[in-house]
Amino acid sequence: MNWRAFLPVLIVVLVAMIALSAGCSSEAPLETGAQQESTSTMSSQAVNLNPGPTDVPPTGYGVQVTVVRNPISTNPYISVTFAGGDGWNMVKKDGIRVKISRSDGRIVEGILENNLDSSIDLIGSTGEDRVEVWADMVNGESYKIYDDVLKFKARTTN
Repeated sequence: MNWRAFLPVLIVVLVAMIALSAGCSSEAPLETGAQQESTSTMSSQAVNLNPGPTDVPPTGYGVQVTVVRNPISTNPYISVTFAGGDGWNMVKKDGIRVKISRSDGRIVEGILENNLDSSIDLIGSTGEDRVEVWADMVNGESYKIYDDVLKFKARTTN
């Protein structure tokens, strides 16, 4: 029997094994409308869950976001929505950066457009997660407008 007859079968098996193992080591990103979260790899250091001070932008540059946490443990996303403010037209088009430092050591980041009521959902943990939001302005300045720790509270049923 000739070993060359098995060569095409061997190549197909190797290609199939490589294809099946590709991408199995990372989590698929959550898609929300036109936005998509971007995640980093697990940190080898503990994340900082202590909120810091926020900036007070000058008059005419103030913007607000609302931050809401989903109470369902199978999908513990954190939703950040752009609520406007007197400086909403001074924010760059993709100028609202969101960072979630999860209690499990992962960092999740996303970008929010400056359209009123635009929102992004990023996956949190079922523990405590620190949420930080920065507004990048057209004049080159950046202001931290939100920094708080959200505790996961499971929804109770009656």
